[in-house]
Amino acid sequence: GEVKTEATTRVSKEEEDIVSPIEKGEKAKTNINAVDLKTMLERFQEVVVLDLKEKINKVLSDIYPPDGAGDIDLNRIDSREELVRILSDVLPENRAYVVADKIADFRNLDKPLALMRLIPSFTKLKSIAGLSEDEVRKLRDAFCLSLFNIRGIEVVGPRVSGEITRLAFLALLYSTIGMLIYIAFRFDFRSGVIAIVALIHDVVITIGFASFLNIEISLEVIAAILTIVGYSINDTVVYYDRVREGLLQQRKETYAESLNRCINENLSRTVLTGVSSLLVLGVLYFLGGLALRDFALILIIGIILGTYSSIYIAAPLLIEWDRYSSKRRGVRAKRRKI
Repeated sequence: GEVKTEATTRVSKEEEDIVSPIEKGEKAKTNINAVDLKTMLERFQEVVVLDLKEKINKVLSDIYPPDGAGDIDLNRIDSREELVRILSDVLPENRAYVVADKIADFRNLDKPLALMRLIPSFTKLKSIAGLSEDEVRKLRDAFCLSLFNIRGIEVVGPRVSGEITRLAFLALLYSTIGMLIYIAFRFDFRSGVIAIVALIHDVVITIGFASFLNIEISLEVIAAILTIVGYSINDTVVYYDRVREGLLQQRKETYAESLNRCINENLSRTVLTGVSSLLVLGVLYFLGGLALRDFALILIIGIILGTYSSIYIAAPLLIEWDRYSSKRRGVRAKRRKI
């Protein structure tokens, strides 16, 4: 009886030690190791990527059916040893080594991933490895050759993409403020504000064209838009410099007349620069391949808009700002007289 009582007492005391923090209202804390959390996230990403890869494989396999009746795809095996191992199940061992070497050499398995090639069909494999009809039949029954190979999939979650969007917006905001400060210091404040307005005009309409033409906003397109930002602001600053030189000559003409004269004097330079750039981009668009086509098209649209905005957006806004400022100065002068 004493033993039972002692055991019961010990259990009750342990239960009291466990329950007492909860009864006192203390919060239970769960410490998750950072390494375990990282492992869990990596495992979750692997599951998502594998599921996505299987779905893409299924869709592409329906569109581009593989050549062969087997389940093992020879185009997705990227090591000589693995090729030898699976080919040995169908061919004699010495023959499996020879065929595996021929396949590995043709597919560039010893070179970087970007240089690897695919075998399109067993007819091509026959000519590559010098196979007989019987060997081709055996390989066709045991294996297959797909016309595509998914090298990798990158998954960006909503939290990460949101952070990237936020940082991109901040970078654009800070760069815009920096250009505004520089142009205001180099010329005047109104010139800086109007240059930014013309810049926003170019970028927004370019993105609108990209959306209308169903162009994917890829890294190449973003690079083209950033190039347009530099081109447009440079063109506007050149016009500002010419306008400042014209105003310093102190001719008997209004601000609008002086601005118009400066634009006409600089028009040939603008046209020649724009046409030269468009000729190069036209060649890049038609002969540069699909990878550079969107990049070249966005630049073509942006350069046309940048040239247009420097003349027909920035200049009229400068004139209207000058008229508004003149009216305000006139009103202030009248009030002082009164």
